[in-house]
Parts: sequence; structure tokens; C-alpha cells
Amino acid sequence: MSKNNVIKSIGGIGLSLYEKLPTEFISAFYFEIQKNIDQGILSENMNQELLLIKIALEKRGLNLMDIQPPVEFEQLEFSLLNTH
Repeated sequence: MSKNNVIKSIGGIGLSLYEKLPTEFISAFYFEIQKNIDQGILSENMNQELLLIKIALEKRGLNLMDIQPPVEFEQLEFSLLNTH
């Protein structure tokens, strides 16, 4: 599915969420989703979510080669929830 079709199919709602999240969070989330797809925990349909994250990163002038998960996703999630 192309980027435009993914955005049209969700009405842009999902993309706006990723645009609002910190880069560290969405990059860690990307790698967590990919890991779970690779392990068979999540279905290949989640590749649409990966595409939405890639689009959000591109809007920031980044690509997957620019990012690496800084810590385990669970640790990042905990630290983000406890900053407010």
C-alpha cells in the first residue's frame, strides 16, 4: 500500500498522533513493532503503522538510518509517563 493510500485510508488521524510524539518515542515504537512482526507476535498488517511512523520521521527530516532506539521501549514509555 502506498503512503497516500495509507493516509487516505485512516483520514490522516494516525499520522497526526505520530507527529505529536517525541522522536525518541516513535523511533523506539517503530523498532518494537518491527521486532514483534518479525517474531510473529503482530501481523504483517502492522506494516501500515510502520509506514505512518516513517512518514512522520520524514516530515522531521529524518529517516530510519538516522534513528536508533535509545533504550528498551518499556523504559522509554515509563520515563515519558513520569515526566508530567
